[in-house]
Amino acid sequence: MFTPIIYAVAILVIAAILYGIYKVIWYLWKIFRFKVIMKKISASVERKRGTWDTFFGEKGLVDLIVTLGDKKYEVCVLSFISTHGRWNIEKGYDGYFIESRRASTVFYKVYNHSEQGALAGEYKRESSVSRKMLDITPQSEEYEKQIFLLYPFPKKLTLTDSSYRELYIGDKIDGHEIMNIDVFLELLCMTKNKDK
Repeated sequence: MFTPIIYAVAILVIAAILYGIYKVIWYLWKIFRFKVIMKKISASVERKRGTWDTFFGEKGLVDLIVTLGDKKYEVCVLSFISTHGRWNIEKGYDGYFIESRRASTVFYKVYNHSEQGALAGEYKRESSVSRKMLDITPQSEEYEKQIFLLYPFPKKLTLTDSSYRELYIGDKIDGHEIMNIDVFLELLCMTKNKDK
């Protein structure tokens, strides 16, 4: 009687494990690609943190100082393993936070409530994958640009402070410009790279 249910649960568990393994391998490949890309750029790259700290440590700290001619760029890499959902930067009274959220239509039926705002509806049908403090370095005239390099780039990026809005490449948060890897390489006069 319970045999079909046990089989169904077993299949779901195996599928979840296989997907988890796939995502870890995919993310490790992205990290490897990032290291290769940084070695190939013609500018001088000074690493301020190790690869592990860049991808798994505190968010918003300076990872790279890139010097190209007389111009210097401060680069903070923001990265999460989940990119199919929404990354939200939240400004609170005690500082900034960054959160990776993943949509779930399985456990929350998507329908509009006229009495609730768009943010509330979006938030309710998502689950948090990771939430971390976002340290933002002070604005400095020393650098041509201070950059938040999102790698790999998420499906959607939002900012929640006194209001809620979607962010795009080129937008700024406290003087730090949001970029993906393609725009970053174009800034350094590199050939356009398709690895996002």
